[in-house]
Amino acid sequence: MTKIWQDDEIIELKKKMREKMDTLPQRDVIEASDATQWIDYVANVMPNEAMWHMIRAGGIGGSEIGVLVRNYLGQRADHEQSAHDWAMGKLLRQTPSPSTGVTRRGHDTEPMHAQMFYADIGAVRDEVAFEKLTRAQGQRAWMRYSPDELVRMLQPTTILQGDAPVELRGRILVDYKAPTEVDEHDKIAFQYMCQLHMGAMLCEEQGIELTGAMLSQLNWATWTLKKDFITIDPEICDLIRQAGDYYWSEMLAGRVPRYVQREKMILPETMDPSYMDLAAKLATIKAMAARLDKAKEVYQAELFEKLNVEGLRFDGQAIVFPNILTITAPVKLDETAIFEALGEDGFDAVQTKETQTKYDTDALVRRLKALNEDVKPYRKMTKVDPGKAFIALSEKGLDPEAFLIESPRTATAKNIKAQADQWFEENFMNPQPDAPIENETEHGPDREAA
Repeated sequence: MTKIWQDDEIIELKKKMREKMDTLPQRDVIEASDATQWIDYVANVMPNEAMWHMIRAGGIGGSEIGVLVRNYLGQRADHEQSAHDWAMGKLLRQTPSPSTGVTRRGHDTEPMHAQMFYADIGAVRDEVAFEKLTRAQGQRAWMRYSPDELVRMLQPTTILQGDAPVELRGRILVDYKAPTEVDEHDKIAFQYMCQLHMGAMLCEEQGIELTGAMLSQLNWATWTLKKDFITIDPEICDLIRQAGDYYWSEMLAGRVPRYVQREKMILPETMDPSYMDLAAKLATIKAMAARLDKAKEVYQAELFEKLNVEGLRFDGQAIVFPNILTITAPVKLDETAIFEALGEDGFDAVQTKETQTKYDTDALVRRLKALNEDVKPYRKMTKVDPGKAFIALSEKGLDPEAFLIESPRTATAKNIKAQADQWFEENFMNPQPDAPIENETEHGPDREAA
């Protein structure tokens, strides 16, 4: 049950948070105003996690190191995370986000997840090694790691890793996750790889011998575990040390790294010939789709004219061409015309409750004007200057690329369009539908008649 905090308890909590903050290695570069705002927010919004967040500010956690490695390599990290925001958090210039439902679910279901994992691979927690790892202090002052699991195999166990069997024995470092969706074909995320590698580095420093590491994800749809085994890669361990040392030293100096931007595409002078076939297929399909859409409109207009669709009311009926086509006309009221005809009072009398909350923006504007309110502040901006927006976002310490949406589009060459038109004229101008099946009942064709 969640603890209900009293005012005097919040005051005492803030005092303890300040005492802990004074022990942080970056204390000298934390501004007093930032500290006050950060502590007030965290203590009042998430008091149960407040001390954990303050303690966490004193190092680099396992869930953070992958972000730093990605940015250190000049790559953007997953989920819009960044070394910039990480440093802002350590300097108490940016408050932490409250725990998400996924995080709380993972924490709350971890005991059950562990029991499923033990049964799946035939293992038990190595209590001695687990406690040793939990208390471990890394050789690097910034290294923080809170293990989910450290097991030892009761007997050699074989699992499928992709299409290949892997035999497990000895000790395995494990991390439990409970994401909203689990794709059985997805590879383990790089940031999870880094998290487990940092745990393995601490194990090595503590003399805890490992066979490897494993990520276990609970698949809610099938109530099964997706287990990915990884061998510890010395190159990733080196990257963790380099990235951690670099960003930690920068943060201790009060410097916040810039956001990593994706590299601009460099267009080749000549296109790779191996792409031409795929491009030609796409262009042809687009041209055919455009030609068919155009023909659809022409044929539909001609048929509707012959049937006098616009001049008569369907009244719930359907025009049926057996085994070919059905035409219906769902009814939709012209609410604007009804309002104009009945007036506001009459319109109110014929309304019913919506199943979803919606607002009539035109009516809201009319009401504001009737009250002599200035509606200009509520206008939608029709255009944003990209250059000005980029500068403004950067000046506010925000990541401009997080606000960019690139939508690649294709345009078909004229000769491809001409070929599609020619093919259409030659092959599709006079389609011959199958003859309707006679003697058909609602249960299917009359077999005796057939």
